Amino acid sequence: MSILSRRSAANIFFVFILLSGCSSQRLLMPTPNVYAKAQQDAFSRIDPALQSSEVPLFFVTDRQPEPDDAGNLRYGSGRSSSLAFGNAIVSLGRDASWDELVEASHTQNRVEPFALEITKVEEIVRNAPTPLAHTEIDGQIVTRPDLAKQLEDNKEAFRSKFLQRLDLSDRKEVFIYVHGYHNSFDDAAFAMAELWHFLGRIGVPIFYTWPAGYPGLFGYTYDRESSEFTIYHLRELLQLLASWPEVEKIHLIAHSRGTDVALNAVREL
Repeated sequence: MSILSRRSAANIFFVFILLSGCSSQRLLMPTPNVYAKAQQDAFSRIDPALQSSEVPLFFVTDRQPEPDDAGNLRYGSGRSSSLAFGNAIVSLGRDASWDELVEASHTQNRVEPFALEITKVEEIVRNAPTPLAHTEIDGQIVTRPDLAKQLEDNKEAFRSKFLQRLDLSDRKEVFIYVHGYHNSFDDAAFAMAELWHFLGRIGVPIFYTWPAGYPGLFGYTYDRESSEFTIYHLRELLQLLASWPEVEKIHLIAHSRGTDVALNAVREL
């Protein structure tokens, strides 16, 4: 290879690095054709309480919590044997009005980019580590009473928040998104926010985020093992939602390695 060729290759590689570094900001997905060609405004039927550029989501996770330097709650790739339920808010364009977002959601030629940002992450309840500790009462092996009560209290807290959101939709359905390999908590939140927005903000959105995104050479091996680790917890979530009479339908949306998680959880039911 000549010196000129080597320099050209080096320059191209350097530009690629710069472009890769500049592409970390997540922008709102392209408008689906069904919206770009729509004759009617599909967003006009959304409850006024949800007409905002901020998208409120529920999350369920068995990721280990890892607060950032500012003390804000974040989740990494570490595995947690306890399942947590919370809510997160994703902004679809900082300071964008509802009318501006609706207009951008009906065109494929946006004047301004709509950057996605997580503005709030709040953990509402966290269950005791699974499997729950057992004890012997009158010769029977049962879940320790204090842990059983804690679990029921957590379920009721989840249910109360969930039903408040369900009341805002005519369709009493749940949409659960299960992400894939090498996805972070933020990746899952952004994907669910976009999906639910373009679904017309119907039903209740939940993103189920498992301990993926381990860095380095062994990232895929770690994520694969995490996908097997999390099946039990997803199955428990599905069983809980299916037990609530207010829920008429559960939509399970999965991507990449998440499809293996979802299918195995359903199979085990």
